[in-house]
Amino acid sequence: MKRLSILFLACLTPLVLAWSAGAEAQSCTNGRALYKKKLNNVDVSCSQSSCHSSDVTADKNNIWKGASNAQAIDIALDGVTEMAGLRSFLGLTTTDLDDIALYLFYASNGLACPAAAPAVSASPTSLSFGNINTGSSSAPQVITVSNTGTGGATGMAYPAAPSGYSRSTTCAATLAAGASCTISFTFSPAGAGSANANWTITGDSGISVPVSLTGTGVAAAPNLGAAPPSVSFGSVNVGQTSPGTNVTITNNGAGGATGVGFINSNAAEFLVSGNTCGATLASGASCGLSIAYKPTAAGADNAMLTVNYTGGPAVVINLSGSGAAVITPANLVAAPPTLAFGSVTSGTTGGKQTVTVSNSGGTAATGIALAGSNPAEFVVSANTCAASLGAGASCTLDLAYAPSAPGADSAALTINYSGGSAVVTLTGTGSTAPVANLLATPGNAAFGSVTVGLPSATVPFTLSNTGNAVAAGIAFANTNAAEFVVNSNTCGTTLAAGASCAFNMTYSPTAMGADNATLTISYTGGASMVLPLSGTGVTAAPPPAGQLSLPVALTMPDQQVGTTGAPVAVQVSNIGSAAVTVSAITLSNMAEFALAGSTCASVAAGATCTLSFTFTPSGTGGRSTSVNIVSNGTGSPQTLVVQGTGLSAGGTPPPPTSGTAEAIEYFHAGFGHYFITAIADEITKIDNGTFKGWARTGRSFKVYPNAADGLNAVCRFFSTAFGAKSSHFYTPFPTECTTVKSNPNWTFEAEVFYMPIPTFEGDCAAGTRPIYRMYNNGLSGAPNHRYTTELSVRAEMLAKGWIAEGSGTIGVIMCTPQ
Repeated sequence: MKRLSILFLACLTPLVLAWSAGAEAQSCTNGRALYKKKLNNVDVSCSQSSCHSSDVTADKNNIWKGASNAQAIDIALDGVTEMAGLRSFLGLTTTDLDDIALYLFYASNGLACPAAAPAVSASPTSLSFGNINTGSSSAPQVITVSNTGTGGATGMAYPAAPSGYSRSTTCAATLAAGASCTISFTFSPAGAGSANANWTITGDSGISVPVSLTGTGVAAAPNLGAAPPSVSFGSVNVGQTSPGTNVTITNNGAGGATGVGFINSNAAEFLVSGNTCGATLASGASCGLSIAYKPTAAGADNAMLTVNYTGGPAVVINLSGSGAAVITPANLVAAPPTLAFGSVTSGTTGGKQTVTVSNSGGTAATGIALAGSNPAEFVVSANTCAASLGAGASCTLDLAYAPSAPGADSAALTINYSGGSAVVTLTGTGSTAPVANLLATPGNAAFGSVTVGLPSATVPFTLSNTGNAVAAGIAFANTNAAEFVVNSNTCGTTLAAGASCAFNMTYSPTAMGADNATLTISYTGGASMVLPLSGTGVTAAPPPAGQLSLPVALTMPDQQVGTTGAPVAVQVSNIGSAAVTVSAITLSNMAEFALAGSTCASVAAGATCTLSFTFTPSGTGGRSTSVNIVSNGTGSPQTLVVQGTGLSAGGTPPPPTSGTAEAIEYFHAGFGHYFITAIADEITKIDNGTFKGWARTGRSFKVYPNAADGLNAVCRFFSTAFGAKSSHFYTPFPTECTTVKSNPNWTFEAEVFYMPIPTFEGDCAAGTRPIYRMYNNGLSGAPNHRYTTELSVRAEMLAKGWIAEGSGTIGVIMCTPQ
């Protein structure tokens, strides 16, 4: 199986290990042993003098092409005649090829294989249990402890759970390289109030992995509800009693209800009987009563049966009915006897409703005439009734509601005829013009204590328009934007009625002490909304060993092809308590990027140093390199991505490509999933709410809607194998498309657009830039992928535990036109 097939199968299910840069630990020492393997003291592998020889630095027969390039070795094993059979003879696996490629990288640079070392981490590093009733227990939450290093972690200790929490674990005192275990926590508050705690996993060689636990105990309270919440008796003849309707009162709260009592606003006409409810009602218990309607006069009747109790909101049961006068011997009947037009904006006309007038008598009704008590607002728009109506015949009246001002309106339409009349009751409410109303959840952000110079955990916010009009001119005003940072903001300047958007906030204190600020969200047509922000900057002891801190990425200025730009420096800090010695700095793309200078050979505790780089693009468009920094500090080796854009000989970027469409990105907060689409009908349905829960993130990139030379068709798949959280998956590679089609868990939908693909090293052609693909590694319980052109977004997702996929060391899946 070729190397790329591992990448392709990685996306199919969370149970399969995804292929990516750094997805599994490689062994330089295993690669060296395989390269120099002997039988009876005779070389049987690559180190034969007739092949590549044991001296890798001589680059005999182009052995350097295999350095950090397992696919090149894979291709050579199948394509070079002299190497035929070597794979099966040595029993080489895909992992073995990765190990040989890693050994060749070190040996070709004159470096020895590094010693094995553990790298222990936990995911997630914080658990929030929310509000839990005292005396109850939360659902368990699980963290996974992983050793992604090359050596086993020993002396691992997992202390007892803090007060209010309990734990169970599969973890032992030793965690092998590449292994993982789980720890499950449950929150069982004994009393009301917050129960926040820090819990730390420790081990030999300074291993320390902190985990934060948060939860709040809340006192049990009653919560009464009524079913049904309202009763409509329709039309009942005056003086007659309707059949009874049973109403059930249930205590849905965790505490017992006391002081239960009933208030009936119209006990003369809405009759209560069979009440089994006493003054108390236990949690989860129910009681019942029966309500009947006996009108005393013709016309609409409304009442409220209110259930009061101690410690909770009153329950209101709305009661309605209409008293119908006894029809005179002419038997002229209007149906329905009541028309409710609901809420209609003042100055407009509401929907049409129809009344059917029937003569059920044995003789014709004569002298038919209409009389309306408010004909200006309740308008008869059509009338098929003549002056007489034969026995058994019927006619119709169409009515509409046109309120002239806000407020409740009622009227009666009287149908008179010789010997009697029939009345239709009309109701409606004039409303004001639609207005917007923004609401943010949660209503504040309390970040607690955060180490100075470091960011807090992210607090997600949802901004919803609960009004009935579009909110326009949305603007954010932050009184302390330097420390309380808004990021991942999907909210534009407008928000439709009923729609929602999202943004995140982090707190990065610059000094010790308490900080308070406000985030004001203003918009046209509504009052501004203010979110209080608070946090406290605290100091923390430096790590017990040396540890380098460096940025995730560095962007170079745009540079004309074939020319070298001025060096650009990046600062590196030692945040630990011991000096750090840097032993190697290597670049994956030395043809276009170079290390121009370094003061980082040795960095004292608390000190800083600088690395500077130059950029010499060999082609137009986006270019990048991975800088690998090897040191004796914690977390080594560390990676910095340096990127830049090559300009044409005239010094300007290539012109935009015509004939493109826009692929829009969406996010589902309930699933934690991302989705892209360039299909116009699909975009319209997502934006108008046909597909619930999805909202735009504000990000997009261009795609080619039609096939052309140099473009690959992008296959789109959908899976229902993971329940409601199932999502889509895109690939531009024909082999990957074919492989996924054969998987029963995925359904091939179509070739949805066309894109150029990168080189094996992850480079995109002139006039295009990279699209990075990240895989969530099943973190949400179902597979999901995110596609982005932004390195900052890529870094954010990797920090959350996602995995990079694609070509090159950074993971490029396809290229988008600029």
